[in-house]
Amino acid sequence: MGKPTNWNWEGHSGSVYAHAIWPFADPRVTWPANYIFVRRGRNGARTPLYIGHTDNMTMRWKEHSPELVEAAARLGANELHLHWIAVDRAAVEADLRRIRPSLLSSPSPALQELVPAHVGAFTRGFSGHDEPSDAEKTRRRAGYRTRPRASSSRR
Repeated sequence: MGKPTNWNWEGHSGSVYAHAIWPFADPRVTWPANYIFVRRGRNGARTPLYIGHTDNMTMRWKEHSPELVEAAARLGANELHLHWIAVDRAAVEADLRRIRPSLLSSPSPALQELVPAHVGAFTRGFSGHDEPSDAEKTRRRAGYRTRPRASSSRR
């Protein structure tokens, strides 16, 4: 089975946004888009590292500070997810950020200053908020427990 070419991200509102999957590199596309710098783990779980929107993806890629792109790469970014069909890109960005805070999109100025200078410290042992696999989402929807109950003995 090949790698998927699209990935659906669910927002806080419950809306689902289909994103095309691109390699984590300058996409060379000039149209407007919502975008996510993503780390895809070996198990297929995807972690958003940065969530944004733009009127021109190529221009925005160049406008990002080299530290942000480098920090995302050091944190394991290996995919760029692009969503083109949103009418209100700022609303889509806000919807996605509300449900899954991403390390590099954090509103905390202290974190923004810390990440580029000490990105190596974040990459060692960083677990992030991995997106559950499709199988895990199916189990949760069906009501199956994802972790065994702790055994308790009443006497």
